[in-house]
Amino acid sequence: MGDYRVRRIEQANEVITSYEYPAPFAAHLKGFFLKNKQMGSRDRRELRDLLYDYFRKGSFDPQENDVREFPCKDQLSEVYRNQEFFDSYLRQSPIWIHVKPLKREQLLDELKRNQIDHNETEEPTVISLKKETDFDKLESFRSGIAWIQDKSTQKTSSFFKAKQGEIWWDACAGSGGKSLLFRELNSGVRLVASDIRTSILRNYRDRLERSFHESPATYELDLDKGIGLQNIPEVDGIILDVPCSGSGTWARTPEHLKYFECEQIERYARRQQRIIANAISKLKSGGRLIYITCSVYKTENEDVVEYARLKLPLQLKEQLYIEGYKSGGENIFVAEFIKE
Repeated sequence: MGDYRVRRIEQANEVITSYEYPAPFAAHLKGFFLKNKQMGSRDRRELRDLLYDYFRKGSFDPQENDVREFPCKDQLSEVYRNQEFFDSYLRQSPIWIHVKPLKREQLLDELKRNQIDHNETEEPTVISLKKETDFDKLESFRSGIAWIQDKSTQKTSSFFKAKQGEIWWDACAGSGGKSLLFRELNSGVRLVASDIRTSILRNYRDRLERSFHESPATYELDLDKGIGLQNIPEVDGIILDVPCSGSGTWARTPEHLKYFECEQIERYARRQQRIIANAISKLKSGGRLIYITCSVYKTENEDVVEYARLKLPLQLKEQLYIEGYKSGGENIFVAEFIKE
């Protein structure tokens, strides 16, 4: 093995041994690069590829074609028990962009002018980038006509159909990805949002202001414990993108393939059950609950749906998997309920 290869593996070992799971590995690697500014773009790319291959394969050997054993395989939903799904974790997912209807050509023109490699799709609001780029520096991003959002997540918008005058609640809003899709489809509907994190709600308001020139009411609350629920009005619909294992996104964050512990799945499921029970206390009779995870585990999906159907005043209308692994997207689960 040449000195060049040995040095690269030494760097990889340095990054891995200083990493503390479950912190995002991408942020840890970024910190390493900031401390080693002498590394050029090629060096950074090679090291990144080596590390991500290690997480996916359990090996630094670029000729290795086997994916690392997927964690907790016995708990996978039936739709994911196939080799194509396992093989999908050998590949880095594309960067997916959502662009507002009628603004596609404006975005495409800017990508071409800035010589950013991209792929067009048949879906009018979906474009993919071939590699990482400073997308947030583009005018299309700054003006709010486009944002980074996985193609599978974009498909959840088919459930976000509201009626004029209704009130909807994005109950685990995060930085607002689902709210952006909801607002694009629904005018004349009041939108409120909540999250347990103050900082991410600031980001939420910034994104809604940039894209739709509005700032929905936001509330900091702990939906798991029900703390702060008294501030939420009675609503006609709830978007509930619950905290989960995130296993449907691990092609993008493969460190979980090495470090994730199966015991966490049951803990997530119990938390999801509590969150649903607390959230629907604010849902009107006849109102709609849209339950969403980015998990591939039955315990967090079908089993939680069965709990909600049997233990809570909820009627299941539909449940489905968005099997993103077949086309480079994330794997999403969606269930729609009607409150009795």
